[in-house]
Amino acid sequence: MKEGFEFFVEVAVKDISEPQIELWRTAILSAMDSLQVEQSDHIWLAVIGQVEHSAVKAQVLSAGISIDGITIEPATTCFVDIETDFIHSPDLTSRGLVHSFPVHVRGTAKGFDWNSASRSAAQDINAICALLSIAFDARWDVRQAPLNTDSKLRGLPAARVREDDSMADETNFDSETVSIPDWFGDGLSRMRESEVLATAVHSHHHALRLESASPSYALVAYVATIEGLGPKLQKAEVCDCCEKCDAVKDSGKRFRDALKLIYSGSQVKKLWKSYTYRSKTAHSGQMHGGEAAIGDRYHGGFFSPPPEHDDFRHMLLRQMRKACRELLVHHLQVERSPIQ
Repeated sequence: MKEGFEFFVEVAVKDISEPQIELWRTAILSAMDSLQVEQSDHIWLAVIGQVEHSAVKAQVLSAGISIDGITIEPATTCFVDIETDFIHSPDLTSRGLVHSFPVHVRGTAKGFDWNSASRSAAQDINAICALLSIAFDARWDVRQAPLNTDSKLRGLPAARVREDDSMADETNFDSETVSIPDWFGDGLSRMRESEVLATAVHSHHHALRLESASPSYALVAYVATIEGLGPKLQKAEVCDCCEKCDAVKDSGKRFRDALKLIYSGSQVKKLWKSYTYRSKTAHSGQMHGGEAAIGDRYHGGFFSPPPEHDDFRHMLLRQMRKACRELLVHHLQVERSPIQ
């Protein structure tokens, strides 16, 4: 073997032949040679865009940004896609179009090959989508996973519907211009430095993904995001009932303490109601957002109140989404934060 290394391989059989030993010797030497190869830079290209359209205007990124080797380009093309979110109002006889303005993102990832570098690229692009979702208060997500070359994406397609489709030319939609906030670059850097903050940002992003499919579990994710920021404000206490128990105590207190950074006591008290709903879903699977009545078109009348799940989705869930976003913005933009 090479000087300075000794390797021991334990086998389950008593007798092992010299050819079998040689196979191990060859594999070890090959692995050592591979470890001496330096990682190279792999340039990648991806496409991201707004994917939340209900009650949200089509967002147009007015200017790009370059930071830490990653370039986000401004929007240039309106992309027309078929509406696929029929979870709460399934209907085989109709369809709709959604308009968005996807953008290119370019970056560089290190790796021995593209397979190993692609994980870093994927992590970067998902972090960017999660931060933009916070910045624009609308879900942005990966529309095209990172590619090692831009040969397949020299330009964005204009639509994913047929050119002869009469609906493809429909231009009756609302749009708004959005800009990347000043805290974006620092926020991306701090995500890379703080596992707690990165976890919270991605948890909020996943809550946005859940809102349409399951509002109840989206609320669980929003509450968990806020609760997860609590341990850095006050060290979490572990249950001491026995040596084997590692349950964390006072989760509700961490939730309230985190909210007190941005809200008054009366506001925190109002939001505390969401913790009860969260617990019923997390511990017994109860649904509050109409998940058990998909297709229900009743929204109340003059003499009858709307169903309870309407209040949950349009009031409580939105309040928690707003609180979660504002708390994350607070931690992402402050000069010094308790999160390390």
